[in-house]
Amino acid sequence: SLNGKQYSNSSFKGKITFVNFWFSNCSPCIAEMKSLNELYLQFKDNADFQFLSFTFDNPQLISKAIEKYSLSFDIISISDAECRRLNFNRGFPTNIIYGKDGKVVFMNIGGQTDPAKVSAYFQSTVVPVVIEQLKK
Repeated sequence: SLNGKQYSNSSFKGKITFVNFWFSNCSPCIAEMKSLNELYLQFKDNADFQFLSFTFDNPQLISKAIEKYSLSFDIISISDAECRRLNFNRGFPTNIIYGKDGKVVFMNIGGQTDPAKVSAYFQSTVVPVVIEQLKK
């Protein structure tokens, strides 16, 4: 990540992992930023939860996004090809929730450009999936 933290497959074991893929010129990606930050803040203190955000944007663009949207979560810059490989070449934004067993339990591709609709979707759909997985 930009702060030097390294992640590997072993980082995912035994945890609910929310993974987000985005880039700065993607309107639905940007519309999700507030909701992503709220999700991260809601669950960040739970030892069974982790949040990863990937983009192919360069560190300067990432820093601008962090500042502009007051983001609290780590963002990892990887190549465009690696973003597409990791999100199953599904497009942007992509949000994936992995269960404690490492299997995909939820995936959402694309989204709204209206932040209010994004927030409603996250509260009605994404947050309940995280809560359900944390109870297991």
